[in-house]
Amino acid sequence: MRETDINKLTILLRDINQNDDSLFKAISSIIMQVGINLSEQVHIMILSKQSTINLDKINQFFPDLALTLLNDNQLTDTQLLNLGLNEVDTNWVTIVDSRDLLFSDGAVLDFFNNITTNKNLEMLTFKYVYRVEDQKTGLSKFDRADFLNVPYGKYFNIHFLKANQIIFNEKLNQYLLEDFTSRVMNLCRYPLWVDLNNYYLSTHEEDNLSANFNEFVIYRLDFLNFMKKHKIAEDIYLRDAIWSIVMAWSMMVQINETQNDEYLLQLGKLFKLINHIADYETFLEKECQNQGVTTQIPYQQLAILMR
Repeated sequence: MRETDINKLTILLRDINQNDDSLFKAISSIIMQVGINLSEQVHIMILSKQSTINLDKINQFFPDLALTLLNDNQLTDTQLLNLGLNEVDTNWVTIVDSRDLLFSDGAVLDFFNNITTNKNLEMLTFKYVYRVEDQKTGLSKFDRADFLNVPYGKYFNIHFLKANQIIFNEKLNQYLLEDFTSRVMNLCRYPLWVDLNNYYLSTHEEDNLSANFNEFVIYRLDFLNFMKKHKIAEDIYLRDAIWSIVMAWSMMVQINETQNDEYLLQLGKLFKLINHIADYETFLEKECQNQGVTTQIPYQQLAILMR
């Protein structure tokens, strides 16, 4: 890493819609940033599978930005992200979805101000803003959050990622960002939480819940194995395992597959991680209450299927 790159940032801009309009809006929210020299301090790496995307055309509209393009429609989203991550030559990296925007014209300046005044940081977490609809009135309002497994509004130190071999899990598609961010959060010793709005998260269309159930189980199994490998504290591991089981069961309830043996076998893979623990049912029932799941987990049926 060159010394001159220490206080520089790479933005991995994912061309999710494969659409120039949304891509240009996202880039426009970057070019509006104030208080920094964008061409010198920020590198925007567009990750796209568009067959017609043209970097020269984009550069005509944004001549003052340092833009590069990684374009390969033969790669999966995960492979493209890992390729981009491998190409990062700055100390810091963040992820932007082309459907979203940086929240304000000072979002990137807030990042630079915080890494300047706080040394040895491995990641920064800002708030992201999102729209929610009031179920009673039908009106929209805005809320803000900084959930642990959401990558948006988070900035990652590239040395920390490489030292811990944190990359995107190529088994995943729907949950690849959640998995990546969860791994970072569990290993990070020096995070900084900043109570400032940094990112606007638009409404993203949800994929089919039934199709995602198997991937969710794979995601959580791989993540929990990652925690074991890195000797994460047992109480934290148990907390995440319990949450994973109840969330998977909740998905089964929502898609009406609670009596489907194939789904129960998948659930059983997670269940095996904790069924040696005394009073595991008490832990699960408490988490069901936390998640608002009222359908009883079929413990006896799971035990029979796992024999």
